[in-house]
Amino acid sequence: MNNAKHTPRKSSTKLLGLALGLAIALLLALNWSQWSRTIRYRLTGAVKVDGLSVCMNPNDRFITPIMLRTGTWEPTETEALRRQLRPGDTFIDVGAYTGYYTAIASKLVGPDGHVIAFEPDPDNFAILKRTVETNNLKNVTLEQRALSNVPVSYTHLTLPTIVREW
Repeated sequence: MNNAKHTPRKSSTKLLGLALGLAIALLLALNWSQWSRTIRYRLTGAVKVDGLSVCMNPNDRFITPIMLRTGTWEPTETEALRRQLRPGDTFIDVGAYTGYYTAIASKLVGPDGHVIAFEPDPDNFAILKRTVETNNLKNVTLEQRALSNVPVSYTHLTLPTIVREW
């Protein structure tokens, strides 16, 4: 009789465990791309895009989360870049950030093409350099400078500073 008392409870516990396990497996399966991007980012600091490792800024609270969720940044602009660039072209990336467009353009223009990437921010430039080195992008020239049509001096501002002053 004592045995009969515990059997329904054990069965319901097993059933609940099985249902929970299936629910977790389903959630993982539905979001596997996002999970794998997040795990890879936590291990390497980079997100895979078109077979390239794009290193991300760990302090970024806007672009990095979007890249982890979707695996891309500005999909319309990215697709336009893919349609326009051909092997042998030259691409100039002004405000290259951490190298998303730089890396994609490097792959598209190939070894006979050239990419010139400008990024004035020292922290982002270091990450941009890591993206280029990680992918062995030999057709990329990096320039740590800002571009303008008038002489200006550069002040290091972070997004929170700009938003507070806006």
